[in-house]
Order: sequence, then C-alpha cells, then structure tokens
Amino acid sequence: MGKTGPPIDRGWAWMIALGLFLKSLINGGFIKSYGIFFSAFSDTYGRSASETQLIRSARAVCATLSGPFGTALSERYTERVVVIVGALISSAGFILAFFADSLEFVIFTFGVCGGIGISLINGPSRVCLGRYFDKKRGRANSLSLMGASVGQVAVPPLISLLMATYALRGSMLIYGGIFLNIVITGALLRPLKSYSSTEKETVAVEECSPHDASGDTLEDAETGDNTGSKTAKDAGASRIPNGKHQNLDEGTCCSNGTLRDIQGSPRVDRPTLLSLTSTTSEENFKGSTRSITERMRHVGSHLSLSTIEDPRSVPEVEIVSPSETLVKRKCSVCSPLVSFIKFIFDPQVLGNPLYILFLFSSSLFMVANTNQVTFIVPRAEEIGISREMAAVLLSVVGGCDFFGRFLFGVLADIKCLSSHHVMAFGTTISSAVMFALPFTRTFPEMVAVAAIFGLVGSSHAILQLPVMVDFVGKEGLAKAVGMGIFFRGIFSSVLAPLLGKCVGSLC
Repeated sequence: MGKTGPPIDRGWAWMIALGLFLKSLINGGFIKSYGIFFSAFSDTYGRSASETQLIRSARAVCATLSGPFGTALSERYTERVVVIVGALISSAGFILAFFADSLEFVIFTFGVCGGIGISLINGPSRVCLGRYFDKKRGRANSLSLMGASVGQVAVPPLISLLMATYALRGSMLIYGGIFLNIVITGALLRPLKSYSSTEKETVAVEECSPHDASGDTLEDAETGDNTGSKTAKDAGASRIPNGKHQNLDEGTCCSNGTLRDIQGSPRVDRPTLLSLTSTTSEENFKGSTRSITERMRHVGSHLSLSTIEDPRSVPEVEIVSPSETLVKRKCSVCSPLVSFIKFIFDPQVLGNPLYILFLFSSSLFMVANTNQVTFIVPRAEEIGISREMAAVLLSVVGGCDFFGRFLFGVLADIKCLSSHHVMAFGTTISSAVMFALPFTRTFPEMVAVAAIFGLVGSSHAILQLPVMVDFVGKEGLAKAVGMGIFFRGIFSSVLAPLLGKCVGSLC
C-alpha cells in the first residue's frame, strides 16, 4: 500500500525542487549577465555609468524591500498564485522595455516592475520548498539553487548571441519570453492544504456510499420499500465494514443527502430552536398577529429535555447594535493592512534572539559576498595578468560554486551536524580567503583563492532555509523569509554605495 498524506521528502516535492532549479537558472543567469545589458543601456541611451546603475539599484531595492509583501500574499492566496503573478510581472518588465525611448522608462519597467515581480517569486517559492521537505531539505535547497550555477555558465553566451543578432531591444523582448517559463515553476507549487482536503473528501466518499452491500438505498430502508429484507438499522449498519462503528460526534453525511448516527442507523432529525421557529412561522403563524412572546411560547411547547441532546447545541442569538455594525464595517476595510503589519512584525519571530542574530549576520555577509567577486578580476589585472586569463578566474569560481552547492546541501542533511554550525564554518573560510586576496602575487595563487571562494562561498545561500526552519519552525518560515529579504535590501541599499566609495578612494 502506498504512502498517504502530503508528499514530504518524496514524490511531488522533488518536482517543486526541479521547478525552482528552472527559476534559478533563468533569473540567476540573468543576474550574472547583467554586465552585458549594463553596457548596452549606457550606449543606447547615452547616459553615464552612474545614471545607468540606477536600473540595477531600482530592481534590487524593489526585489528586496517588497519581500515581506510577497510572502504575506502567498499566505493569503497560496504560493502558486503569487509566483505565477510575479513571473507575469517580471516578464512584462522585460517586454515593456522593448518600447522604451528613455532611460527613465527602463528604470520603471525593467527596474521597478521587474524587481516587484522577483519579490513575488523568490520568497514564496522558497517557503513552499521548505514546507515540502524535512529530512532532505538541504539537498532539495541545493538542487533548487544549482540552477544559478548552470545559468552562470549557459546564459551569458546566450545573451551575447542575442545582442549580436537582435541588439538591445530584441534581446530584452526575447528574454522576456524566456522569463515566462517561470510560470511553470509557479504551476508546480501545489499547496500542502490541498492534500488534506482531498484526503478528507476521499474518506467521506469511501465511508458513505449511496448504496449498501445489497444495492438498497437508505431511503428504501426508511420507507419500507424493500420489505422483508432489511430494517433501517440493518441498512445503516451494512455500510460499516465488519460491524465496527465510526467515532463520529455529529453523524456522517452520505452522498445521497441523508445522515446516519454513530450506530449506523438513520439519524432522526430532532427539532431545534431555529427549525421550529421556521416551521411554526410558516404553518401555524402564517397571517397571524400574535406577539413575539406568544410565538416563543409556542416554540417552547415543542421543546423538551428529551429532544435536546446537548443544551450547548442550541444556537445563541447575538444582538448587534447599529454602532457595533458600523465599527465592524470600518474594521473590515482596514483589516488587510492590520493583518499585513501583524504578519511582518510577528513577536514570535522577531522575539527570537537566535533569528535576530542570524538576520543581521546573514544580511552583512550577503552584501559582502555579492561584492567580493567583483574584486577578483581587478586584482588579477593589477598584478599583471591579462584580461582573458582574469576571465578564466570567474569560470573557476562558477565551476567550484556548482560543486559547493551540492556539497553543503548534503552536509546540511547529516543528522550529526547542525545546519548553523556548517554555515558558520563556510562563512569563516570564505571571509578568510577573501582576506588573503590582496596578498596574492601569481596566477596559481589567484586560481587557488578563486577555487576555495567558489567552493565555500555558496554555503550561506544553501543553508539559509534549513537554518531558518531550525530557528522559527515551518509555521514561521514565511515570515522569516520575508523579513530576511527585507533586511538584506536595507543593508544592500546602505552598504553597497559606501563600499563603492571606499573602492573608488583606494583606487
């Protein structure tokens, strides 16, 4: 017999990991190829490098600062819907840039719209992946992010070919069509809630078939149409295998619309306050001018202690004043905003000291790690290495990054190792290697630095998801991912320009 329940660590969960691999390949490959677009934007619109840089800055800021917004929407409308909408918005940013006649229009379409679309893709997709995996979360996350390493190798030559053939506008239009393939990733993100609802429907159909073993319906047993064969009690009991009774509190609803109680016999509808009120008002009080008190007395005459199994089952009537109704209407207008604020500033997540420490250290490292690669080629040229050989160093970083992602994904799933300990090890080695970069003097030394950095530099990206689950659990994963993207955007917006000024002053 096959396993039942949501496919955690198996089956469809790996299809989601493959879908995120496709997303990382397309989006990650574009990020690695942005330098090609950067030069084309500057030449096409005749703007300086600082003005052209606003495109990337706007895209990065919108993609990070709107991270909590994307994860909050995924909690309300499911990850599948939000990721598909994000893919459509991002693709529209590429396609609309085809019609741009100024740099400002590109900043809005390609930068702002594209960044918002990415924020709707990255956060919800990672949350969905984390919920589908438990014991194999590290390997699944590494598989999903290995697409970026493949894209780093495959996409830049494709972009260069498109630029040579169709120029900037044609390349943007074509890559906008390629970006639409992320819709496939969104379609694969099946919500976990759908499995539980499907199982409940299946169990209800199996337990409550409209016919019993002899083909007689429950209505036949009740009305006596099938005389001499079975009583109503027997007809109901035949539906329960081996004569075992179900532990149901309020009976089971069969597909033919009837009810049966826990003994299997047809459930007798007993009068309640609401049913008696409706029937008596239609039959006995139709056209009558009796007062409400007389009607309630009439209803009370039909009720007795024998007809009420549980006094708590009688519904209570809530009297709402007009002022309370007005307040409720006003609250219904502002409730989405209040819910969003509560989602972002959840005390269970932000009150976790381990998560707060991880949040700050992770944001600082990601800003530094992203900019460390940009120093390898300038350092190689500074010590007399040609530009062609310096480009080989970037290929070394990309190749080792691919194997590093797989390695740290496997280490994250080893029970004797903690994910945050493995992350601390990789972060320490990566930082130490980059400290050694200014002391390199030969090409073999540069190759060694590039290889070690590529191997351990990806450890932080791979282990972020498992560490978040360790700290806040699956219940707080959506909020933790959203806040992580948000704080990374703040650190990037503040520290990246300062880092650029420091580099400019040293040069």
